[in-house]
Formats: sequence, structure tokens, C-alpha cells
Amino acid sequence: MGGGILAKDLTLVFSRMGKQGIRALLGSAPFPVMQAAYEGKVLTDDEVHVLVGFLQQADREHAFQQPGDYGWRMFFGGTGGVVVLLGFGSLVGRRRKKRSVNQDIYDRQVKSE
Repeated sequence: MGGGILAKDLTLVFSRMGKQGIRALLGSAPFPVMQAAYEGKVLTDDEVHVLVGFLQQADREHAFQQPGDYGWRMFFGGTGGVVVLLGFGSLVGRRRKKRSVNQDIYDRQVKSE
């Protein structure tokens, strides 16, 4: 079950741009939104190095980050859960009172007439 899309997917950006491209992009803010967000807050060399390493690792391990397909497993699990709950309910329901509480009184009155 995948999550929502909140921003551009940067998983494979390292393959597209390489280490120098990412360093250049993070060193200067070429996008207007990025300029507004980082105004007066320049990234240090250590921060750029850590971000480049993170993007490199994300690119290298992207095959392991794919969402699983749980469709049929969820369907059969839910169906099995419903069957178990209905079976439990039928077992518990066998001990319930099958006739009216006043049935004995009613039978006695009908018999006396």
C-alpha cells in the first residue's frame, strides 16, 4: 500500500545528476521556492556532503524500497477473519434463550382454557 505524493520523487536523482550535479544544486538555490525557503540560511559543506550521501544511498537501495502488493493477502485475511467471527458468534449463540421468557406462563394459561 503506497503512500501519498507530497513532493517530487528524489529516489533516482543521484543516477540522473551525479555527485557534482547535486553538490552544485544544493550549493546555490536555482529554484524560486528553494530561494525563498533558504534565504539567509546557506547549507554548510557538511550538510551538503550528508545530503549527497543520503541521496546516493537512496539511489543505490531504491529496488528495496518498492511498496508491497498486499491486495490478495488483505482480501483473504479479511474473509478468513469474517468466517472466524461468524463461527464464534454461532457457537456463542447456541446457548441463547430460544423462546420467550414468559413462554411457560403462556403455555400454562393456554392449557387451562
